[in-house]
This record gives sequence, C-alpha cells and structure tokens, in this order.
Amino acid sequence: SLKDHSERWAGNSVITLAEQVTPGQQALSIDCGADDFFLPVNRNLHALLLARNVPHDYAERPGGHTGDYCANALKYQMLFISDHLVR
Repeated sequence: SLKDHSERWAGNSVITLAEQVTPGQQALSIDCGADDFFLPVNRNLHALLLARNVPHDYAERPGGHTGDYCANALKYQMLFISDHLVR
C-alpha cells in the first residue's frame, strides 16, 4: 500500500539513517549538482552531519541530476574512494 511504501521510504531515508551514524565510523561523501532536485535534501543532510560532528566531504558543482553530471563527478568520487580504501 502507499502508506507502507511511505513508511518504508521514511525509515530508510538518508536523513533518518544519518541519525544512526557514529562520527568517524565510515568515510562519507556527498556530491550534488547545483541544479539537482535533490539539492535541498543534500544540504539538509550536510547540515545534520555538521551538527553531529560527523566527518564528511561535501561538494556542489554546476549541473543537475544527469548522466553528464555523474560522469564528471565520478572522477572525484573515485579519488575519494581510493583515498579511503588505502587507510
């Protein structure tokens, strides 16, 4: 049902799950385009992580929720992943 789906979505949303993150437990990176419809959600997540002193990388760059944006962001994300896998 729609109610069950909504409750499942809310219970597994990144904002809800961010409340359970232990600072320094894992490497986190948020990367969002300035024209992405998810930008407000990502900004809220960034603010929540800052308020909870959870270390993370945060980037906003020009672009939207598109393949071109993802292709460009991938090189930054691969560097982030590489840096944290070595540790």
